[in-house]
Amino acid sequence: MHQILHSFRSYFFLIFTLSFLQLEAQKSNYYKLSWSAPNQKNFYVQLTAEPSSENYTDFCLPAWRPGRYILQNYSASVFGFSASEENGQSLYWKKIDKDTWRIFHQKTKKKIVLKYTFYAGQLDAGSSYVAENMIYFNGSNLFMYVKNRLNVPCFLELLEFPKNWKKATALTSLNDTLLFADNYHDFIDAPTVFSSKITTFTFSDKGTNFYLNFYGNYLGDNETSEYLVTQVKRLVQEQMAVFGEYPMKEYHFIYLLLPYNYRHAVEHSFSSCFTLPDEVTASKESVKYGLLGITSHEFWHLWNVKRIRPAAMWPYQYQTEAYTTLHWFTEGVTSYFEELALVRSGLITREDFYSRQSQVVTSLERSYAQKKVSCSLSSFDTWISTSTFGNPYHRLSFYSLGHRAGILLDLELNRVSLGKISMDDLFRYLLEQFYKKGKGVPEDGIEKACKALTGKDFTPFFNQYIHGTDTVPYDYFLETVGLKVTKVPMKDSGYKKVGITKLERSEGLFTLSVTPESDAADAGLQDRDLLVSVNGISVKDLDLDKEFNSLGLGKTIKCKVVREGEVKETILTFSGKSILYDYKFEEIPGAIPVQIQNRENWLKTRVN
Repeated sequence: MHQILHSFRSYFFLIFTLSFLQLEAQKSNYYKLSWSAPNQKNFYVQLTAEPSSENYTDFCLPAWRPGRYILQNYSASVFGFSASEENGQSLYWKKIDKDTWRIFHQKTKKKIVLKYTFYAGQLDAGSSYVAENMIYFNGSNLFMYVKNRLNVPCFLELLEFPKNWKKATALTSLNDTLLFADNYHDFIDAPTVFSSKITTFTFSDKGTNFYLNFYGNYLGDNETSEYLVTQVKRLVQEQMAVFGEYPMKEYHFIYLLLPYNYRHAVEHSFSSCFTLPDEVTASKESVKYGLLGITSHEFWHLWNVKRIRPAAMWPYQYQTEAYTTLHWFTEGVTSYFEELALVRSGLITREDFYSRQSQVVTSLERSYAQKKVSCSLSSFDTWISTSTFGNPYHRLSFYSLGHRAGILLDLELNRVSLGKISMDDLFRYLLEQFYKKGKGVPEDGIEKACKALTGKDFTPFFNQYIHGTDTVPYDYFLETVGLKVTKVPMKDSGYKKVGITKLERSEGLFTLSVTPESDAADAGLQDRDLLVSVNGISVKDLDLDKEFNSLGLGKTIKCKVVREGEVKETILTFSGKSILYDYKFEEIPGAIPVQIQNRENWLKTRVN
């Protein structure tokens, strides 16, 4: 999986010289795919594969996919399963777990043929979907494999393919209807769309070809299209400049444009896939603010997680959870670099960059969970993040936590090295020491890399801000680049300033959500209380935000609620401890030359 793409181009050339029978004779997985009834949303899959040396062979379908670290159990979409020998002789089979089919056979060299139907009725950047005017799949959903046999070549024959349709995929086309991947990992790591409604733009940079593929209603005129291609090229050049080279010879951006507002994206080794509203292609403005940021994020994953990957996911094991504390780095730091690349390339202003970092910090500082959930814990617990049993006040995304940690770590590297080392150096080090040596990053690998680069002990930093939940002294970190954080109370926060996080209308009343340790919690208010009146006036006749906005420090307000069928009254005292603040990144007036130089080095372009 980890070979650079050009390293097996020569292998492709050899394959072109082989006959079809020679291809079949290889120890490979040979898939056939059809979709004869698109209104039923069904894919029909046939897999021909070598049997194991035992008297049975186990075939598996992934339970999760890289880029989304929860069990999604794609086998729920499989039905109509059958197994036979190549001559058509049926074989007995049974399921031995939720996504493993065991095929029984004599010890033989006769190949096994599986057939099954897959219901493909979900459309997002990580799914598979059948429609009349498009066919789309992610192989991690759709294609089974022989257990423990992931490094064999994979061929995909398309049994149906209208002549006027186009392809968008990182898979290699051996001919119009035959696709190839070097191994199963690469095979399922290449989202693929077929349709007559694909608009493609191309550009090249330093020997690598890039394809921007848009399925659906592409709205851009010639001027917008030229702007889009130019800006994406600047973006990829900026990111590549950190490493000095692209790790592939071909890359596909695949944008599925939808007539409604839905945004989702997934990274891959040689491509990335997006579902976006078609309006993002309508103008330069919509491209700038609706497409470039998410494109920047997924392209940085080309290095961070697709190549610089936690050891827990090296190699991928698709049937079981891969536990790691490093997703704050793989995802959250990618969110930080998404925006760093935008400002370095001039696609957003420095003021825009400061504003976006302010939004991340403000969101975290307003969250009770940031006092309880660390970067590493949120990473490790991703596999249970979707459970309905979780406490909502102890949930926090490793995206936002890791984004903030990325800012802090970058500036701490700068501070302790007197401006000589940055996160750029950290990424280059990780690429050289782990990916290029064919291994993943261990759980303490980021911390040790920081020490190796600077000669300084980063244990306190990691204990406080990665594994711990210490209060962040923002100005301490930001002063090295001549910035500060201004903290001001949120204007007109209404009921939120006493710790009521949400009011949901229910039959004219309001259902409360209450932050722990807040003024509202101290007054005895609870989640799911029905708020009936405030100061004796029915909530039906009140502007609740206005009522709470007028509440002065030390003043009280009487709340009547219904809880489990009983009426309760309580007095809430406004202490100010639950006030929400806005955090704003600003340049320090009169910053000294070394701070200004550090800031320039932080935000300037890396492209020569």
